[in-house]
Amino acid sequence: MARSVTMNRSSTWLARGVPLTLVAGLACVEADRTGWSGTLVDSAGVAVVTSPMDDRAPRRVARPDLVIGADDSRPETLFGYVADVEVDAEGRVYVLDQHAQEVRVFGADGGSLGVIGRAGDGPGELSAFAASLILTGDTLAVGDWGRSRLHRFLLDGSFVDSRPFPGGGGPRSWWSAGADGSLLFRSLRRLVREDGRWGGHDALYRVGAAHADEADTLLVFTYPVTDLGGPGNVRLPLVVDAPFWAQLADGRVVWGTLQAEELRFVGPTGLERIARAEDWRLEPPSDAENTALIDLAREKMRMLGGSPQAVDAVPVDRPRVLPAITSVLAGPDGTIWVQRRGEVGDVHPMAINSPDPPTGWGGSHWDVLDGEGRRVGIVETPPRFRASRIRGTHVYGVLRDRLGVESVVRLEVTRLERGASP
Repeated sequence: MARSVTMNRSSTWLARGVPLTLVAGLACVEADRTGWSGTLVDSAGVAVVTSPMDDRAPRRVARPDLVIGADDSRPETLFGYVADVEVDAEGRVYVLDQHAQEVRVFGADGGSLGVIGRAGDGPGELSAFAASLILTGDTLAVGDWGRSRLHRFLLDGSFVDSRPFPGGGGPRSWWSAGADGSLLFRSLRRLVREDGRWGGHDALYRVGAAHADEADTLLVFTYPVTDLGGPGNVRLPLVVDAPFWAQLADGRVVWGTLQAEELRFVGPTGLERIARAEDWRLEPPSDAENTALIDLAREKMRMLGGSPQAVDAVPVDRPRVLPAITSVLAGPDGTIWVQRRGEVGDVHPMAINSPDPPTGWGGSHWDVLDGEGRRVGIVETPPRFRASRIRGTHVYGVLRDRLGVESVVRLEVTRLERGASP
């Protein structure tokens, strides 16, 4: 039985407005000495930063310098569905293949170094819902919400232990390493509301480095819950609103959702800052885009082993708007990388009708913000790339081709001269 979550009120981060050390009566300001040109206003003690259109932002391009995948002579490079990618200080790459229910390990040169874990329901065995990799020192942890457990292994593959999630860790949970050596996890619980429809409780928790059985609530993700219908009255919304988040090196959490045009910065005292950009816009889909989304829903059913025609048997809710921004990562030198939505044809089928972290919606365009939320650059990645980690000038993640074949790639970020094509 899952234990109840203990909330440490002194460390709980609530999303409320708290006065900052801003100049009293701060009005809109324009370009600063770094060359950034935008607006900064104080709204009830919260700084609201708006970046202008990206025309003048410095641009960089990220191109593959390591590709692991789609080699028939190397079965370990044939992936089903890669849920997460992690990399250690030596450049070894750890790949969680959700279909194979194992973690494949590769050297910095792409050579195979073996496998960690295996499919099953015993000690050290993974379910088909293992979703997260977390490196802490010499230990690799696998967050597995199919088992509601955190499996731990030494980097040589030796099984250490398998511990139940804290009380807030289910049924769906996604884990990452905290800035201070703790573990963070987003937990989504589905609930039946008083009106008989499904709702949810979506929150971010912190577990101490000792992997205690109790967790502190960092923040509750508050956003309009997508209508999923109710028991016996299921609906199929093509876009399910979901949060994405990252913890920065200074401990602040930056987060947004698929149906928002802004990022929120939350610190120990609550909501501190909001970042916006003039070109982060929710836009209504065209008829062709709605048709493409329904086709993606059918493809998802096929990938899950069901009948594509099942999509036509329930009420399908077409989105009123398509997302503006879809993912956020902590970058080098205190930067924040924000991914914009890509073309509908490049959306991963598993992102349709899903409350999971929405990386499958992302496109090629990443806005790079500084720690204050100001856009200071742009990075272009290949289409259909799902980023997992940024390490220095390299980005690690998954690249899916037009046929749906996945490769694990390391991208190197280089300068893109103005006027050049990515």
